[in-house]
Amino acid sequence: MIEIRLMRYVLAIARYASFTKAAESLNLAQPSLSQQIRRLEAGLGAPLFFRDPRRVVPTSLGSQFIERAQAILVLHDDLVNEVKDERQHRSGTLTLGAPSITGGHLLPPWLLRYRIKFPEIKVRLIEESPEKLEDLTERGVTDLSVLALPLRGIQFETYPILTEGIVLALPAAFAPWMPRNWRPWYPVPPALELEPRVVSLEVTSDVPFILLKEGYGFRQTVLSLCATCGFQPNIAFETANIETAQSLAAHGHGVTLVPEMVMIQGPGHVPRYMRLAQAPTRTLVLARRKDRYLSRAAREFIALRPDPDDGGRTLTSFYDAP
Repeated sequence: MIEIRLMRYVLAIARYASFTKAAESLNLAQPSLSQQIRRLEAGLGAPLFFRDPRRVVPTSLGSQFIERAQAILVLHDDLVNEVKDERQHRSGTLTLGAPSITGGHLLPPWLLRYRIKFPEIKVRLIEESPEKLEDLTERGVTDLSVLALPLRGIQFETYPILTEGIVLALPAAFAPWMPRNWRPWYPVPPALELEPRVVSLEVTSDVPFILLKEGYGFRQTVLSLCATCGFQPNIAFETANIETAQSLAAHGHGVTLVPEMVMIQGPGHVPRYMRLAQAPTRTLVLARRKDRYLSRAAREFIALRPDPDDGGRTLTSFYDAP
């Protein structure tokens, strides 16, 4: 009989393509991990991996083992979680994933309501890039993750949170690279709120553009919007932080697009925000792997989410303490 722990070991080696990295992730000594896998392979009568100095690759048998082991572990972990749910009632653990900036704006009031209602449930928060969070959600590391549509895979079940507008962020003061016809946008003192003026995204086709780095879903959203308008942005800076992008824009390094939720609300050096004629939006959802058991702790968290049908308009009241 093959032990569950050995299946986890094999999956870790396949995930990291390295015995050393897999051992680190499992808190095992690398020689011990190698020895246990050799014993498993001896019992099976064939190797599961090709060992290469630079990379470890599954054999044909290894690929079959990995596929079956993944399915078995899903059933095993779901059974364990379901039994725990019945035994613990309202206690347990909820593992949430979220991008740091979006999560920082959305989750605190939500978690406050949740922890007041279910104080016995321990909440574990994982902050990663959206790309990494999709991977963690797919692997069942997180029970639920806050992500923006569209998602790459079809293996997710999603629960809408809100749909919000995307706005243009411009420098706080007129910059030398700006077209002359932008000068009327800069009265003194500059406005600190979203202006009533509406412009088309095409006006940014030839100016410096600030983008998020690869691995951030909002980057692809921006690139798709620009492509729909017939241009590729002239990338001046790339950053992993939407607040850094806004600060760069505010200080005259270029323009960027920003979800309304994360607009900087002064005081200080803030961008000039304008609505776009295209009226772009992004939709945030809670995502989970749809073939996994949905714990009671996760179901209760989903039930407490903001009303997804109001476009985020009731977030202010949602933020009030219960």
